[in-house]
Amino acid sequence: MGALSVAGGSRRGRAVRPIVVALIVVANAVVAAAAAPARAQLPIFDAHIHYSRPDWDVVPPERVLQILSRANVKRALVSSTPDDGTLTLYQRAPKVVVPELRPYRNRGDMTSWPRDPAVAAYVEDRLRKGVYRGIGEFHLSVADADAPTVRKFAELAAAQGLVLHAHVDDATVEKLLALYPKARILSSACDEGGRRDRRRANFAW
Repeated sequence: MGALSVAGGSRRGRAVRPIVVALIVVANAVVAAAAAPARAQLPIFDAHIHYSRPDWDVVPPERVLQILSRANVKRALVSSTPDDGTLTLYQRAPKVVVPELRPYRNRGDMTSWPRDPAVAAYVEDRLRKGVYRGIGEFHLSVADADAPTVRKFAELAAAQGLVLHAHVDDATVEKLLALYPKARILSSACDEGGRRDRRRANFAW
């Protein structure tokens, strides 16, 4: 399904990015599923959902879960800015939502987090909740692959059996794999010559 996002011409529409487009995609899937024989409908694991602050007033959590259910999404890997959006969905549907801890406390963290010790401390503290299955989804350039906070995340992920969920290009994911051989890395946007790729993501929930 990809990241939940919405586009709009108004300022408010542009701000409310992370959910409505994906819900439209899911709604289309519901229509298609309704037309297919029941035996042909397969369960879906959606590995890329955000439920961030601008979305909360647009689509309430009960509606999000209802749409996922109608689309036959049995498990959903969810991360949000801030993390409260993920926990809101997880608390309502712990058998559906697979929570990840996104390092962004706000959108301002998106570019500065790799070298921000406050983000590292935030994530380490938040992980004590004991509910997360991954750290991410985060954006990262190849130049920052060995930055201090990235190294800390790799250590935490290896120690706690978590996945690092990275929105990166092919060069960055290759560098991450080389730098952190003990980490399990899920790449959500690895594009090389038009070919999408998912590497070292052989895990099950």
